[in-house]
Amino acid sequence: MKGLTSKAHDQSLMILVIFSILVFLSSPASSANLPNNAKKGQYSESYTYVLGNGLKVIVWPNSNNHSKNEASLHLVIHSGSLHEKDDQLGYAHFLEHMVFEQTDANGHNPIKDGLKELNLELSLHANAYTTFDHTRYYLDIPNATSNRMATSLSLLARMAYKAPINRSDMQDEIGVVSEEWRRAQPEKQNYEFQRAQREFQGSRYKQRLPLGSIKSIEQVSNQALKEYYAVHYRPENATLILTGDFDLPDTIAAVEQHFSPWKTKRGKQATIYPKPKMRIGNFDVYTDVNMSGYFIWLGNVVEYKDYGTPSGEYSLHITNMVMSLLDKRMQKLATQQTNSLNGLSAGLYDGHGRYGDVGLGLYAKEKDLEPGFKLMASVMNDAKANGFSQVELDNIRDQFLVSERVQLDSATHLSNLATDHVVEGDWLRDQSHYLALLENKLPKLTLTEVNAHAGSLFKTPHKIEIISQPDMFVPDEAQVRSWIVTGKQQDAAPLKTQAVDGTVKWKINHRPGTIVKRQEYENGVHKLQLSNGIDVNYRYSDSAPGKVYMQLIAPGGLNALSHQEVVNTRVGMPVISASGLQKLDGHALRAWLEAQAITLLPQFNMDSRGVYLDGPVVKVETMLQTLHVALQDAQVDPSLYDYFIPQFEQSIRDIEDLEYADFLAAFDEALSQGHPAHRSLTVAEINSVSNEKMQRIYAKYMAGAQNYTLHIVGDVSLDQLVVGLENNIASLPLNGAPLVATPTPQIPPHIRIEQQGNDSKASNVNYYLQVKRDETLSFENDVKNLGQLSRLLTKKLSLVIREELGLTYSLQANIYQTYSNDPLITLGVHLECDPENVEQVITQVEKVLTSLNENGISQSDIDKDTLVLRQDFKNEQHKAKFILQQLLQGQLYQRDLSTLLSAEDAYPSTQAKTLDALLDALINRKTGSMTAILHP
Repeated sequence: MKGLTSKAHDQSLMILVIFSILVFLSSPASSANLPNNAKKGQYSESYTYVLGNGLKVIVWPNSNNHSKNEASLHLVIHSGSLHEKDDQLGYAHFLEHMVFEQTDANGHNPIKDGLKELNLELSLHANAYTTFDHTRYYLDIPNATSNRMATSLSLLARMAYKAPINRSDMQDEIGVVSEEWRRAQPEKQNYEFQRAQREFQGSRYKQRLPLGSIKSIEQVSNQALKEYYAVHYRPENATLILTGDFDLPDTIAAVEQHFSPWKTKRGKQATIYPKPKMRIGNFDVYTDVNMSGYFIWLGNVVEYKDYGTPSGEYSLHITNMVMSLLDKRMQKLATQQTNSLNGLSAGLYDGHGRYGDVGLGLYAKEKDLEPGFKLMASVMNDAKANGFSQVELDNIRDQFLVSERVQLDSATHLSNLATDHVVEGDWLRDQSHYLALLENKLPKLTLTEVNAHAGSLFKTPHKIEIISQPDMFVPDEAQVRSWIVTGKQQDAAPLKTQAVDGTVKWKINHRPGTIVKRQEYENGVHKLQLSNGIDVNYRYSDSAPGKVYMQLIAPGGLNALSHQEVVNTRVGMPVISASGLQKLDGHALRAWLEAQAITLLPQFNMDSRGVYLDGPVVKVETMLQTLHVALQDAQVDPSLYDYFIPQFEQSIRDIEDLEYADFLAAFDEALSQGHPAHRSLTVAEINSVSNEKMQRIYAKYMAGAQNYTLHIVGDVSLDQLVVGLENNIASLPLNGAPLVATPTPQIPPHIRIEQQGNDSKASNVNYYLQVKRDETLSFENDVKNLGQLSRLLTKKLSLVIREELGLTYSLQANIYQTYSNDPLITLGVHLECDPENVEQVITQVEKVLTSLNENGISQSDIDKDTLVLRQDFKNEQHKAKFILQQLLQGQLYQRDLSTLLSAEDAYPSTQAKTLDALLDALINRKTGSMTAILHP
């Protein structure tokens, strides 16, 4: 303190004392009145402790732009279908339903009432699932105040140990659970079912599928269900997980208040049954009626070593890197094929417990089974024998780091990590520790280590799977393994990879333009007008640190083109998207974009067209340059044309081979009325498209300034964008004109399409009503009104058809237009049900709609729904991708930029009479109606 005056010395001491107090108060370990047995996570800010009754609690307070003001509450019961007795098949899952469907002595459902009090919705904010070894209930809470957290915990407590399991509630739910079982397609001709039965052979898993059997569901015993609840729903067999942005002391107090009364049985956690042993080197043939041709797979089983530790996580990360490298090779090889091979991919897939599957897969026709297996074998053997290049390693390492650096922990993400930790023993860590691990280890990773790791993954004999339709030819194991041996001896095709530091000097021949007008709104949105007429809407957001999102879009898409132009565009866009720019062909362009961690996606939708980009902020100038080139110098690659056209043809023939192809054709024709923008194309139409026609579509409707608006959102300042906008976007030459949409095809009145042929035990029912808007049927805020009426109708129809009658597991009502100001408004009701109940279901749908029309829609229901929508909007409104979506919708639906990010503007108050008028028009003035039913 030499040189300080006495007064300054005293002030310095005071500052030091205050700073020490602040550090002490802000220290998580010293706050919150944590229980004495609480242990802080070694790699996270989580705390784990046990209540006196044995309930394990994990609290993980976390606040950032992905968990801001929101929380996620999860209750894990460590019992699932494996813990059922022989006469309890499906009880764990059935009980999960009953926990939500409980009623009290007054006939009220306290769970649903509590959710309404919190402005939360079942399925959207609250749900559950049952698996083999656990059942999990969860609530996602926007606006996580202490009061809302306490109320939410009281609901979870009611689920945990206060559910009455009434006989009347149970009877109502039997139909719903039966329909869920029916909808799950437990059929022998279904690939997933067959594979599970084979993989689970010799284990308890095979006899204990979570949905149980239809017999046990229909004969469920109320007393036996209560006994299951009493035996398995006990505190020492449960874990409570709380993550997100909440007050820690208040939350811990609420946990004590609501969960300490849960009486313990002083037992242990339910039996942990061993995972089925994964089979190695097997040759399996499966059938699936939905297959057209064959899917073939070649791989191995891999063990996750040091599971649940940083070293194990890092090893698993390297495995993912290797398989990502192989997937990139497969993607590059895909467009070099001149046969039926398509869908080439590679990856790491979860298996059982601490084992997974690594492998390569593709689709093929019978004549190309041999080339398919040989191709996969050559790629796999090349990786094992020769390894990867230093360029490939550098690229994938940088891409992984760039991706992880922008990730932020959300409340839901942390709760998933915690659940996997308590159920599977996963590493309990937050993103900062995970990133620190990668930042420390990945730069030191050598090519020798990666190649050695790759070699260890592909041991022989290989695991082989073939999926085909029933009764199709399948080669025997000896034949396939001989192809694999031959394939190993073939040299893999050379695939050049662009270096991560490789620079591409795009040639831009147009003079820079200028920004002629700027305007800033109170919501943080900036609007810039460029000298060539392009508008730019910009908004800052650091929700993904170091990343920027862009979307260039113009109104007018397939709905504004002529018949042949639609065909040319639908066939041409995949070819154009895969082709190159300037001197880079498609393969080189993809490699270069991957090396820069830039995404570039041309888009041509029903009502709009443009280009989507995202990438690191440090590459923002490069992104704008690339966007300019993409709108000037895209060329259709003839070799890609030769690849894609047969693929398109094959996709049409695949549909024609399906058992219910006639149903799909009739359905397609009724909805599209022959318009090629709304139906499947024919082989003749596909073959009518040439390279030149594709290029003309690009030149006329994509290239140049068009009437584009560029939306930019991300962790980038406007100052960082100005030069790039002037040089690369304002410099785009004038081209194009506003497109005028054509009316949507109109459904004829009173059509019914019915056929058999699906592979489920349930009938698929689609019910449509359509009305043509005229001068007497005009609405403001169409998107909001249509969306809100869709939600309300879904709730009302579900209440009757699902909850009261038990005729379906899920039902969705959608009211929509295909584009802004579309004169046609369509209502579609979609569900699945027992074939014997189809007519009853359709009658009930019409009855509910008629009753709502006669009695009117409740204003209070509309107001409550609006509160939910506004609450969720406010929870998302600071996130970059959400902001970008709002800007896009604002352009297409001509909304006011100054109020665009306001929840009240997005969801203004709606009067019941507005929705009543729309529903009345659909029912009483409908211009078209259709019922389409596909039976088993």
